[in-house]
Amino acid sequence: MVDTVLDGLPVTPTPAVNAELRRHGQPPIRTPLTAAELVQRPQMQLEQLPELDFLTERLDLAEYPEAVREQVEIGIKYAGYIERQTAQLALFDRLESFALPEDLGYQAIAGLSNEVVQKLERHRPANLGQASRISGITPAAITLLAGYLKARQRSQRKAS
Repeated sequence: MVDTVLDGLPVTPTPAVNAELRRHGQPPIRTPLTAAELVQRPQMQLEQLPELDFLTERLDLAEYPEAVREQVEIGIKYAGYIERQTAQLALFDRLESFALPEDLGYQAIAGLSNEVVQKLERHRPANLGQASRISGITPAAITLLAGYLKARQRSQRKAS
């Protein structure tokens, strides 16, 4: 669709291209990119692309309904945010599935601060996801917990 077309339209940083970008109030480009990457810029709108001489012959947005063009622009502009949210959700799922033993002695985990140990002992979270939502529990503490638990699992497997 339109986004595929835009991904396939290369834009090369030539003096002519940069001069035209400046005429349209856009900063110049230093490295090759695609028309879609131009639209990712906060100051660039999808509807401005056909005004750029270096794209005019290769891009006809009029053949796409306005609603499609609007959705494509939103998708392009927010793709980075959506990818980060997706990664955060995947991490959240992994943390939720990483169970913490009820008898875990947090004081035995090297690197955890006394404050973190006290909070974990007080709340006794069931998994790393719950632990990560306790106020004052840092990402570094979660990383230490995960590393400790993985090492503990490995040593238990070897002992079996």
